[in-house]
Amino acid sequence: MLQLIKQHKQLYLHIYDKGDAMAQVTIYMNNNLEEKIKTIAQSMNISISKFIATSLEQQLKEEWPNSIKKLSGSWDDFADLKEIKNSAAADVPRVEF
Repeated sequence: MLQLIKQHKQLYLHIYDKGDAMAQVTIYMNNNLEEKIKTIAQSMNISISKFIATSLEQQLKEEWPNSIKKLSGSWDDFADLKEIKNSAAADVPRVEF
């Protein structure tokens, strides 16, 4: 059963739902993109399928990447909560619920 068809200027993607088994995916892409994917996958010593699956998983994550998480607390001169609350800036009007 065709679950999803996505068109992009470089991709045409079909995903077939196979129930509990892994979905079967057919991807049509231009030669330029195919060569880029092959080169990257070979340099990572993984299959093209694994590269595409990993890339999709990374794009669909619903959390911040570790590189962003590590930034937390990295600004020494950032105001603490007390300074922010006591700032002279006017608060915005609040909406009652």
